[in-house]
Amino acid sequence: MQVLQQDWADPPLVDEYGFYRGPKHTVGGSSNSVSIEPEVAAPSPRHLRRALTLLTVTRSAPPQATNQHQTLPLESPTSVQSKPIRSKSTFQLATPAANTLSGAGGSMSLISASFMKGRTASVAPSTSETKSRCSIPAAVLERERMWLKLLDSQADLKKGACRKQVKRLCRDGAPASLRGQIWTRLILGGVTREADLFDHLMNKQRQIGDTLEIFDVIERDVLRCFPQHSLFADKEGNGVTHLRGILRCYALYNPDLGYTQGMGFIVGMLLMQIPCPEDVFWVLVGMIDGICKGFYEADLRRVRLDAKVFDLLVRNMDPKLFKHLEANQVDGMMFIPQWFLTLFTSSLPWASVLRIWDMFFCEGSKALFRMSLAILVSNRDHLLRCPSTSEILTFILHLPAGDPKFHPEMLSKFMMRVRLRTRNLEKLRKHVEETACIK
Repeated sequence: MQVLQQDWADPPLVDEYGFYRGPKHTVGGSSNSVSIEPEVAAPSPRHLRRALTLLTVTRSAPPQATNQHQTLPLESPTSVQSKPIRSKSTFQLATPAANTLSGAGGSMSLISASFMKGRTASVAPSTSETKSRCSIPAAVLERERMWLKLLDSQADLKKGACRKQVKRLCRDGAPASLRGQIWTRLILGGVTREADLFDHLMNKQRQIGDTLEIFDVIERDVLRCFPQHSLFADKEGNGVTHLRGILRCYALYNPDLGYTQGMGFIVGMLLMQIPCPEDVFWVLVGMIDGICKGFYEADLRRVRLDAKVFDLLVRNMDPKLFKHLEANQVDGMMFIPQWFLTLFTSSLPWASVLRIWDMFFCEGSKALFRMSLAILVSNRDHLLRCPSTSEILTFILHLPAGDPKFHPEMLSKFMMRVRLRTRNLEKLRKHVEETACIK
């Protein structure tokens, strides 16, 4: 099993989002290897604890060196006993019987992913976690309190009296500790699950094996999805197994659509925030039937339509920039598919990716257009100085992660300057459908 070619004496560092940021090492096998350069970061497994309602960490000693690649250890905090607590949220998530994530330094048992009222859970916080909790800004704690109150209610978060509050909170960024619950509630608020369907699809895809052609396509893409993330670094681990299983289940659930490149990044991102595979499956269903409707059709008609709409928005917002792009034969179809199909997971710094996802789940595709326009507007001067098509596209398709303009707060400010309403967006789509030859 080729997971991570790294010496035990020099373990990689893991950032707060779960990505390896340590001394240069290689993730994946020979055909899908990704080299990661060193970055200064503190090893922190908190991203895993915060995503789960219940997490038990069993500390184990690093394995003895063998001639096979081993799974890397993850620093595990010292556990202390605490009394059982009761969750206040009434929102139910499916509870996996026993999911285990292999992480470095020990095995992590996902005992439960339930947020049902009255369910008990044993949590073992560390001393360092308690100290870090005390250092969290008051504004963040207040947002957590407001979100907990909203999640505990039975209200539709996208309608009624709480709609404006939810929109404002999403624009400020969802708390990492509640992000999975928030996304699930926003997508599945009006979706009715079919009982036992996910288990049936899982059993069916296991029985089929690798006989379907669509499964071969999925398999080729699975190992390309976030190989530098600790959840997916082990290609035999639970993260990759769940990713593969959910994509196969959806292909069986919706054979007319099957699978399209880009869906793997969506499921991978969801698995980082939502611990239960069944919940991830139903969120995927809700997204493709709702806010992502038409994105992943084979002819990409919706994406091509939105690329044309984006060109019109740029022309109306900044005629000079539009003429410069047009003169260099650059249009939205050259980069909008990459941005929209992966929901920016392969384009922006991770903090900004999380922010746009928070807004997208609340506001729909309007958030994607706003983010796309914000990227161009915030880099307008640089783009106008680019003298050729290749330079423009190189910048747009490979945005510099270290540029402060791509920090979530900066991008949010630029996004809020873009005046765009959902009904106007729909009018533009209708206009493009009637005037452009998009089949």
